[in-house]
Amino acid sequence: MRPDRVSALAAAAFAVAFASALLACGDDDDGSSPARPDGGDAGDVVVVPGTDAAPIEPADAGAFSIEDVADTPCSATTAQLREVYAPNATNLRPLDMIAVGARRAVRVDDGFVLMDADGANASPAAVQTPFSAAAIASTPATLFALGGAGFALDAARFDASGASQGTTSVAGVTRGFGGGGGDGAALIAWVEGNDLRAEAFADDGKALAPPFTFRSSVTEVDGATFAVAHAGGSEFGVAYTGEYAGTHRLVFTRVSKDERLSTSWTLLVGPSRLRLVGLAHVGPSFALLVERRTSTASETLLFTLDAKGRFAGPVRRLLGVRRAFGVASSGGEIGVVTLRARAGDPEEPDAVELRPFDATGAPLAPWVCLDAPFPAATIDIGAAVLGEASGYSVVMRTPAHAVSLVRVDRR
Repeated sequence: MRPDRVSALAAAAFAVAFASALLACGDDDDGSSPARPDGGDAGDVVVVPGTDAAPIEPADAGAFSIEDVADTPCSATTAQLREVYAPNATNLRPLDMIAVGARRAVRVDDGFVLMDADGANASPAAVQTPFSAAAIASTPATLFALGGAGFALDAARFDASGASQGTTSVAGVTRGFGGGGGDGAALIAWVEGNDLRAEAFADDGKALAPPFTFRSSVTEVDGATFAVAHAGGSEFGVAYTGEYAGTHRLVFTRVSKDERLSTSWTLLVGPSRLRLVGLAHVGPSFALLVERRTSTASETLLFTLDAKGRFAGPVRRLLGVRRAFGVASSGGEIGVVTLRARAGDPEEPDAVELRPFDATGAPLAPWVCLDAPFPAATIDIGAAVLGEASGYSVVMRTPAHAVSLVRVDRR
C-alpha cells in the first residue's frame, strides 16, 4: 500500500497495532528460548512504507529503530550481460549462487547448474540430485546439495564438474535445514524436535566434529528456514526463521564447527510472516536480509549485526522493493539484489536491480538497473547474487526468459 493512499486514521491505527503486536527479546547464554509474549496474537498489521514504525524492543541484542531508505531511480549498468542459457530454458530459475573453487554453482528449480565465474562453460542442463534439493552449501572443492526423503536430511556431494561424489546422511528427522561453507568445511544446520542443531563436514563428507545444539527449546519450528554465512576459519553465522500458532521468530547465532560461540539472539518475534532472504559476512560483521509480510503488505528489511550478532545500527527498510532476491558482501560493503516495484502500481514487478550499502546499512549509491523492465504480471522471475573480490556476480532470469549473468564492480 502506498503512503499517499493511507489516511491519518489508518496510520495511527497501524502505529498502535504494531507497537502492541511486535516484541523482540534476546536469550540467556544457555541458548534456551525466552517465554512467549503475553497477551496472545494481536493480529496482522498494515506495514506502510514511509511511515515511522514503533521501535522494536529487544532485551539483550540492543535496542534499535527502523529507518527508511528512500527509493531512487535506477542508473543503467555499464557491465555487459552474458547469456548463460537461451530464452525459454525450462526450470532454470536462479535461486542461490555459491562459489565452488573457480566455478560457480547456481541452484535452480530442478537441481543446480555449474559455470565459470564469467558465465562461460555452463553445464548444458541442471545437474539432478537424488532428491529435491532445497539448499546448497559448498567448501572450496565440493558442493553439498541438501535434501532427503520424508523427514530425513542427506547431503549429496558433487565436485566442480558436477560429478557425483556420494551422499552423506546428516539427520534422521528434521523440519527444516540450510547450510554454507568455506575453508574446507560445510556447516549444515537443521531443526530436530524443538532444537536447532548443526554439524560441519569436510570435502569427503566426513564429520569434522560431533553434531551440536546451538539453541534449545524453540517453539517456532514450523516452516523453518536457515541461512549460513562463513565468517572465516572454522566460524559461521547462522540465521533462522520459524513459526508457531501465528507467531514468527527470527534468530541469529554465531557458531564454530563444533560449538556455539555467542548468545543465540532473537531479533524479531511477532505475528508478521518472515521470509529469510539471505545472510552475508561483512568483515567482522554480518548483513541479514528479511522480508516481513502481513495479510495486506510487505517490506524488505536490511539488518546489520556486529561480530557477536548484536544490532550494529538501525534496521533499514528498503522502499520501492517488490521482492528481495539476495544479499552479498564485497570488500567491506553490502550488495542487495531485489525486484523493483513498478512505478504507480506496487503490486506489479519491474526490473531486477542492485544497490550497494556500507557495513552499517547506509546506502552508498542509487539502485543499478541490471536489465530492461519485465512485462506486467511476470511470475517466473528469479535472481541470485554472489560477492566477488572486485564486486558482485548476479545471475537472473531476463525479460526474454533467458538466464544471464552480469558482473557489477564495487564502488
